[in-house]
Amino acid sequence: MATNRRSLLWPIVAVILGVFFIIISLPAGAKQWAPGFLRSPSMHFGLDLVGGTQLDFRISEQEMNDQIQALKAEISTMEAQGGSAQNLDILRLQLQNIEQQQQTIVEAIRMVLERRINALGVSEAVITPSYFGNEKHLLVECPGIVDTQKCIETVGKTIQLEFKE
Repeated sequence: MATNRRSLLWPIVAVILGVFFIIISLPAGAKQWAPGFLRSPSMHFGLDLVGGTQLDFRISEQEMNDQIQALKAEISTMEAQGGSAQNLDILRLQLQNIEQQQQTIVEAIRMVLERRINALGVSEAVITPSYFGNEKHLLVECPGIVDTQKCIETVGKTIQLEFKE
């Protein structure tokens, strides 16, 4: 009895798979009765198959570095002149906050870029952080977006991140 069931298993699986592939290969008008995932199976292709746009964003931390240097100089001056402990604590807290933000800047910018790319309707965009020495970069791949100028205008706007207390 068990051998009989086992001998029927593979032909049944083959028939089910055959019917599945036949339904998928039918034209869209002929499968109105099929469930949604069979009516329009979606395949997402990368840049290598459908083309698209690849952008490289260099993240400049110059403004943050300038703020850090200015705060360090101000703290040193206040310590030398015997400034109040409360003002020194405030400056040290500001310095600590800017240094923490500098550590998470890549992720913050990646999230902004991701929102902008989603506005273009790209479903499989890839955003990859990369580091060249002290430079931080984000490589953005937008498959299917062949209008490079539109992609640059939407995604490539200068991102101004301001950190306020």
